[in-house]
Amino acid sequence: MDPLESLTIDPTLARTSPHLSLHAMRFEEATIGIGHPGLDTVRARVMARLDAAMSQVSDPAEALPIRAVVRWLDALGQSPDRRPPHILQRVRATLRREPFQVTNDACDAAVLLSLYYLSPVFILDADSLEGPLTFTALAAGAGPPNELWEGAPALCDQQRPLADLQTGRTGAPVTETTNRFLVVIPDLGDPQPLDAERTVQRVENWMTSLTRGRLSGHRVVAQSATS
Repeated sequence: MDPLESLTIDPTLARTSPHLSLHAMRFEEATIGIGHPGLDTVRARVMARLDAAMSQVSDPAEALPIRAVVRWLDALGQSPDRRPPHILQRVRATLRREPFQVTNDACDAAVLLSLYYLSPVFILDADSLEGPLTFTALAAGAGPPNELWEGAPALCDQQRPLADLQTGRTGAPVTETTNRFLVVIPDLGDPQPLDAERTVQRVENWMTSLTRGRLSGHRVVAQSATS
């Protein structure tokens, strides 16, 4: 089953965020290394953009895209004040100039995309996925012990949670042996929806230049497609 074409939003979760959509892109024929020199240029652009955006607020939590995520998690009972979402923690760490943790060129590009959009960006090994993908609220017991995953919005396949807004974990990690991968960007549409065409262009440019991956499909999954 094609994971891109099978992707849906659970109607129950969609009702908690009326403008929710997912921007999903599939890449194939990737050659993923570590430390691509082009990352330095992208990182510098993203840092300049991030510094400019954060100069307008007293705390990253006040940036509109992050504030939308925090409010949504709070409405879902995820206690974002006690346990800030991963995107907020990442932005704060970046502003403190903590060392950029290198994983591989594809994952590092996904991190930079998340900082560019101030939004979670999921990257998944497409060949590790089992069955259709659903963006849904996790049921009790879906996450590790002592983690507040119940009710968290997460991307899941038929076997397990793959990525969620709260922790930044992934159940289908992209590695240097990955040939096909998916990039999925949850979009709450607040303060305004992402421009679908420009988002695809940017993700394609970055991922193709850094991994040689070929964009082989893309789609926007919206609430109207699942309700």
